Amino acid sequence: MKAERGIYGCVSILMLVIFVAYWKPVQDCTKLDILTVPLGPLTGGGLAICWGVGALLSGLYIKPDHFFGFGGEYNSNTVEDRPVIYEYPYSMVRHPASGGFLAFVWGFAAISQGNPNFVFFAAGWTVYVLIGTQFEEMGLRREFGQHYDEYATQVPAFFPKPSFFLGERPAAPGAAAKAKAS
Repeated sequence: MKAERGIYGCVSILMLVIFVAYWKPVQDCTKLDILTVPLGPLTGGGLAICWGVGALLSGLYIKPDHFFGFGGEYNSNTVEDRPVIYEYPYSMVRHPASGGFLAFVWGFAAISQGNPNFVFFAAGWTVYVLIGTQFEEMGLRREFGQHYDEYATQVPAFFPKPSFFLGERPAAPGAAAKAKAS
């Protein structure tokens, strides 16, 4: 488990470089003139891109060693020593970097108004992120057990629930067991 996150992070960067370096357009590419994009796609896509960058950066800022899968308390030997993170941005979504990246690529697809090049690029990355997240979730369930299952039932994977913006936050680890015992 210790190496999985680091390997996934490195492979993700490598895949991005390969994807960009060997990308072949589906149709004749024309320069995207931002001034000709209608306000709706421009606003929606722009907001998605901004949220995506914010989610990516917040993941790096909060727990950089966890984000890249290195060091810190996450390499200790017992589950009790490795708590599930309930701090922002992990109180909003389980995978803020992946959700942010998806918002980022689909934001560009929205701004391009359905240009197949942007849509295929976003769709390819969506498939990659969804597959990678399945492996990440399996590892997290092995590592944290029931605590992660509780967390996963309360917090969505990629995009926040509307109730989050109304003040709803996930319960602390083990809160359900403590409530039953009382």
